Amino acid sequence: MNSNTEHQLKFFLTEKLMRSVNIEPGLQTLRKLMQDTKVNGYIAFLPDYTPANSLPVGTSFLLDPSQKLNPSWIGMDIGCGYNFLELDLDLKKVYKKGKINQNRLQKMVDAIDSVLKPRSNLSYEKVPLPIDGIQISADRYLGTLGQGNHFIDIFYIDEIIDQKVFKSFKLQENRVYVLIHSGSRELGFKVHQYFAELFSAHKDFSDFNAAYLEGLQTAIEYARANRRKIAENIAKVLDCGIKEIFDQDHNAIDSCLYQNTRQLRIRKGATLMQHNKPALIPANCSSPAYLVKPDVNIADTYYTLPHGTGRKYTRAQLFAKFARSKKLSEQFKNIMLNVSPKKMIEEVPTGYKPISDIIKAIIDYKLATPIAKLIPLAVIVDRD
Repeated sequence: MNSNTEHQLKFFLTEKLMRSVNIEPGLQTLRKLMQDTKVNGYIAFLPDYTPANSLPVGTSFLLDPSQKLNPSWIGMDIGCGYNFLELDLDLKKVYKKGKINQNRLQKMVDAIDSVLKPRSNLSYEKVPLPIDGIQISADRYLGTLGQGNHFIDIFYIDEIIDQKVFKSFKLQENRVYVLIHSGSRELGFKVHQYFAELFSAHKDFSDFNAAYLEGLQTAIEYARANRRKIAENIAKVLDCGIKEIFDQDHNAIDSCLYQNTRQLRIRKGATLMQHNKPALIPANCSSPAYLVKPDVNIADTYYTLPHGTGRKYTRAQLFAKFARSKKLSEQFKNIMLNVSPKKMIEEVPTGYKPISDIIKAIIDYKLATPIAKLIPLAVIVDRD
């Protein structure tokens, strides 16, 4: 790190997780991006720590609002997050006594897939940013999923671990649940590109920060609207009611009061725990996910939790391993897909750390405790 800026780092990883990931590449990127930045306290690294082109996935820290903000901390997937829904559909329609109704589940997957394509007849309220093409992007991509690791999971509740808390959130065991993972789409990309180009040349920190935070918040709000538009379209196409359990982002900067001082909280791949809301930690597309509640030490990570399990291998490594594999379909044998396994190489289950390791870490550090275990029935992605 810069000799004038030495950061304190705190890892919330078990010994097993520390051995499972090469820590240094992520730290090298962090040193480069934050060499002139003074944080308040330490930089927290969550159990799903994974090196990335921006800050490592699973990073959370606080800083004074006077510090210059670097758009590369968050990157282009601004406002990416999860919308977790309970569908007013009896689970027995698609899953009963350990058996999947393949025909009904396939129709559900096909129906959801059909409403995720870009449409020119949708519109979003005017985006107050002077960036070329940004309104067109907002209109065209509203209600679309996006590629990368964005997805929609269809779940059922396999086990209730904490019955009292489960009931307190007014959840029902025999319902179909959906998790929407998406972000601000092309609009977020344009916001990031615009401010990344301004960053190095801009001399006035306060002017740049104010403009960037306005652009960032616009993209975050759009990401939420995008997920809710997807949810609305799912309700229409399945002809059912929906109940939003939570909408939580994990790529964002937000203002918070911490130890009686107003701070900016930077979160890269770090889910913000909302008051009186549970959180969901998914794994890969065919492993269990866990609904969790905060525990006594959640403030140690600035009220954030891992948003997943983190990759064990890069996308390039997975393509090298599976591009010619004749056993690729075996990786997805327990899950219904809307695309061929060939188009899912970068999401093979063995490419991710085990969810059991992540849950053990959050329990060991007393960050959160499980409420229920969910099993995925299907995953829907955009691979066109």
